[in-house]
Order: sequence, then C-alpha cells, then structure tokens
Amino acid sequence: MGREARCSGRWPGGAGEVKVLLETDTLILRGALSRRLPRRAISRVRVVGDTLRLSADGEEIVLSLGAEAAARWLLALKTPPAPLARKLGVAPGTRVHVVGPLLDSAEIAEALREAVRVPASKAELVLAGVADEASTRRAAEAHGKAPASAALWVVYRKGKASPCGEGAVRVLLRGRGLVDTKVAAVSGELSASRYHRARRDAQR
Repeated sequence: MGREARCSGRWPGGAGEVKVLLETDTLILRGALSRRLPRRAISRVRVVGDTLRLSADGEEIVLSLGAEAAARWLLALKTPPAPLARKLGVAPGTRVHVVGPLLDSAEIAEALREAVRVPASKAELVLAGVADEASTRRAAEAHGKAPASAALWVVYRKGKASPCGEGAVRVLLRGRGLVDTKVAAVSGELSASRYHRARRDAQR
C-alpha cells in the first residue's frame, strides 16, 4: 500500500498545501502543486529540519512533513520497491490460476515467470483481472473452486474513472463473503487487492 500525507510545500515560484502519495514507481503531488514524478527522476532526497527536500526536473520541492515523518519518507524513497511477485506471494513453483482481462502487463508476466499455471481446483493463489461486474463475478466463482486456503488477488484499473475500481470490487466481493486483506500497486495503471474467504467459510 502506498504512503500518503498532506502538508505545506514550497517550490520555485509557489507554495501551498499539497497531498503527497508514494506509489511503486511514482511520487504524486496534488493540490497547490500537481506533479507525477517517476522515482528514477528524483535526486538529492534529504531531510533538513522538519522538511523533506528533493530535486526533480530541475526544481527543488520542499515538503514540511515534520522531522519524524520526513525521515520515514526519506527511507521509503530510498528503499527500492519490492518486486510484484513478492507482494503477491508468488515464489518459484507457486501454483497459480489466472483468469480475466487486464493481465497482459509486463509486470504481471514477470511476477508469474516462475509460477506454475494450474486449474482453479489446484491453485494456491487465484489471480484475476476485472473490468466490470461480470468479470468480478467470474473471479469470485474461480476462487470458489480453489482450496479454502487459496488467496484471491484481483487486478483492476486505478482512478475514479475506472468502471470497476477498488471500491466497486470491494462491494461486490464482500457481498460474496470475501474479506479484503491487502492492496498492492501493479503498475502505473493497475492496482490489486487480496481477498480471502471469511473465517466461517474457510473452516467448513
């Protein structure tokens, strides 16, 4: 799950309140300053007093986060993001059932490179892409055929414009007795949520 904060900021030619979000490969600034900064474009990240300072695209941005929070953000920016396979719990030989759209990204292909594709009934993990209510329903049905211990990871498009984003997926799957336990960024366009069966179902 990404890091998020609201704070005052300064940059060449301006100042104001900003919302800061750190995703897998991108630092996003919204509010008085609107920027999408790829991690690779950020340099000279440091803490000065109670501020986090960074340089990107030839300008210095100063974020007044407070000393402790600035130190945590500094560590997060300097720590390479975990590989998607690790986020999803996919190790070499993990038995994965794959179903649905949106799963042709390079990030997912790399995450599944050493996994074993199997029918749902033999899966340790079900990975489903969803783009609408029908594909979300099919994801739940596939997961219903898997062993009780199997996790369901659902991949969907990010953003409010997505026809079936995180909120819609949550409502649909909770309605089928599933419990969401984790969120992970997949790419700049895709995100994913992990679901398990409710405890009472897993014990049957």
